Amino acid sequence: MARTEEYNKAHQAAAGAAAGAAAAAAAAKMSRDRAAAAKAASKAAEEDEVKARAKHTDESSKKDFFRINLTLPTELVRLLEDLGTTARASGGFKLPKTLIIRSLLDLCRLLKVDVTGVKTEEEMVERLIEAVKRYR
Repeated sequence: MARTEEYNKAHQAAAGAAAGAAAAAAAAKMSRDRAAAAKAASKAAEEDEVKARAKHTDESSKKDFFRINLTLPTELVRLLEDLGTTARASGGFKLPKTLIIRSLLDLCRLLKVDVTGVKTEEEMVERLIEAVKRYR
């Protein structure tokens, strides 16, 4: 009789430990889910902020803009023109080059590109690629 009581106590202790481990695993999963949801909400808020800023840019008067001279190689000018005409050819509007460049700068702001210590265009491209990978 004593053995069965000992067996029952040991069995109950093991069952309690298993239940505790399952509860801990469930709590950890809920914590990860909450963290992922918070991260997604933060990303969504940042995206909304950039979209709102872009909308404000579209609605702003020209007096809010500064004109800058931008020197680009011919191939990049062609790329900007091709992007603009592709949008029109696919059912949208022709995108002005300035709109494309402003959108890319807004994207850099959203991605929080780290430019510390960058000295060359190649380094800048690497940092942009790293920022995109981090954002995903």
